[in-house]
Amino acid sequence: MKPIRNRMIRDSKGFSLVELMVTLAISSIVLAGIYGVYRAQLKSHVTQNAVVEIQQDLRNALYILQRSIRMAGFDPTRQCSPSQIGLLKDFEVFGLSNASDDDPKSSDTGIAFSMDANGDQIDPDTKLLVAGAGTIETTDSELIAFRLSGTKLQKYRVSSNSWMDVSENIDTLVFQYLNDSGGIIGLPLTTTTVQDVRTVRISITAKQPHDLAALADNRPPTFLTTTVQIRNTGL
Repeated sequence: MKPIRNRMIRDSKGFSLVELMVTLAISSIVLAGIYGVYRAQLKSHVTQNAVVEIQQDLRNALYILQRSIRMAGFDPTRQCSPSQIGLLKDFEVFGLSNASDDDPKSSDTGIAFSMDANGDQIDPDTKLLVAGAGTIETTDSELIAFRLSGTKLQKYRVSSNSWMDVSENIDTLVFQYLNDSGGIIGLPLTTTTVQDVRTVRISITAKQPHDLAALADNRPPTFLTTTVQIRNTGL
């Protein structure tokens, strides 16, 4: 019985310090490898999400700008005053003070224009144009303005005299105005030069949200540019 008892005591001593150190070292290496894989997968996931979000913001901003600017100067009745229809040289018609730094000016980061949105509406009973056709009214559908404020593309709401966010994560927004021959018209626009604008070139960049920037390795901003023909001008 004595040899058996001695063997049982010897077997119950547990692991040695060397064995524990070796086990700890191997476990640390394995855990480091697992964390490295997890970190790489997380970074890839976050980066892809950031790219998708940036592209969505860019497409949304460009779609809104293109669709709106293309209709600048819409005047089917040809009754609107030439100085009040189409691309506007400044934002005075909105009642905004050009002296304020917060208000958009005739610059490359803001654009304003008008259209006779109800000019093509016919009363089904009288077969006549609805009231307001042939004039520019102080409404959200006939006076349109966009600007870049911080990282947000904003549209002016005439009804509430305020700016509404329409797209986020915008880094830069630049408008260039071109004439019939494709030449760039200098800024600020004047009463004369605004009548020569036929095309607007929009250059826009977007970057990942600030809270994703670190994990996305501070991915550089995504850049897009497009030109919009103002088809209602020069008619």
